[in-house]
Amino acid sequence: DMPFLKGFETVKQLNYSEESNYKIVGLTNDMVNQDVFHAFEIGAKAVLPKDLNEKELEKALNSVVEEGYFLSDSLASLLIKGLEQRYRQKPTGYKGLYSEQERFILIRLCQGKKASEIAAELNRSVRTIENIKAGMMEKAEVQKTVSLVVHAIKHGIIELSDLD
Repeated sequence: DMPFLKGFETVKQLNYSEESNYKIVGLTNDMVNQDVFHAFEIGAKAVLPKDLNEKELEKALNSVVEEGYFLSDSLASLLIKGLEQRYRQKPTGYKGLYSEQERFILIRLCQGKKASEIAAELNRSVRTIENIKAGMMEKAEVQKTVSLVVHAIKHGIIELSDLD
């Protein structure tokens, strides 16, 4: 427990400015949907359980440095299930805004794949994948990959069945 600020308030303060370059990794004893969502919404780049082993912690920190975020398989699953519950009534009309290639990349991002992994799978450069992702983020009017994933699920662009 922090004596002056709680975790969420600290993240908000550190990410107050658009120019903020902090890469915040949250640690928690309780991986609860609502709290994990909130941490990402206010700018955390990863949320990890406090009992994470050293090897997994190193993997997560390296991912945050290299890719800008980290989603473990279990956290990705938790987020997707939570999003589906939040947005059972999905607006229509968004699906047509994205090409099949963009949807493929979105699905891979939801599966926790890094741009480098997607690039290898599509036989494209990492820069090409990053540019496509940037274009999708512009269409969705979001600035973070996690927000793009939320947008894609919220608006029915991808569904859980796409992730199999």
